[in-house]
Amino acid sequence: MSLWSRSMPTAITLLAMSACSHHGVNPNDINQLVEVSYAKVLATKPITFDSKADEAAAMGALEGAIDAAHYGDGDDVVAGAIGGALVSALMTSLEEGGNKGLLLTLKDTDEQALNLLVKRKDIVAGDCLRLIQGESVSIDHVEPRYCEKASLHTAK
Repeated sequence: MSLWSRSMPTAITLLAMSACSHHGVNPNDINQLVEVSYAKVLATKPITFDSKADEAAAMGALEGAIDAAHYGDGDDVVAGAIGGALVSALMTSLEEGGNKGLLLTLKDTDEQALNLLVKRKDIVAGDCLRLIQGESVSIDHVEPRYCEKASLHTAK
């Protein structure tokens, strides 16, 4: 049995598991106080996040080669290294999502300037955002009235 036929079920399982994952409320924020504030977007700047896919490919190649060395000859080691690199880089890329995002320059209702990095593209200058800050920050679009200074005490 070749390394490819032995490693394919594992690769398919890993891909299926990563496809089922989703991002939502951070579980570490359960039963914790979170701060809710509102901020107006003053400016956006496109940015590119660094990816860890290269490092994952290198580690995957090493792990694949070591694993294959236990089962076969030199060809299996090379195939294991290539397969390990591809699967690891793919899984890391899927987990990271896209590497494009925005640097948001915000002003909250207390006139405090804030900068926030996001992996979203649907935010433009002038938008009003609700910021829910716990261990991480969640953001939602809200009506512009929430970004007025007096709305801090009346917002629902």
